[in-house]
Amino acid sequence: MDVIADTARKIAQKYRPLQAFNSVAEAAAASDGLSIVTPTTTHYELARLLLQQGKHVLVEKPMTDNAAQAAELVQFSQQNHCVLQVGHVERFNPVFRYLESVAT
Repeated sequence: MDVIADTARKIAQKYRPLQAFNSVAEAAAASDGLSIVTPTTTHYELARLLLQQGKHVLVEKPMTDNAAQAAELVQFSQQNHCVLQVGHVERFNPVFRYLESVAT
């Protein structure tokens, strides 16, 4: 999903069978896990919503605006048996570097 629907559609068409979604709810319904790549001020609400639906969540850094919100997300993930991960860790994962080299 992208806030600019036309851009999302163009990218989805270019990289078929990629699908563009019109809402977070639509993306969540079609997914087991989602990546939250939005302004930090929206991370907590989006992650909470998704975790409560039993979705695995990868959220970009910073995870939330404050430690209390981050602690609540950890609790939601544990209660719902979901993976909650902050994305900056993957930037340095050698597996991702390898995948980037062979994906081209």
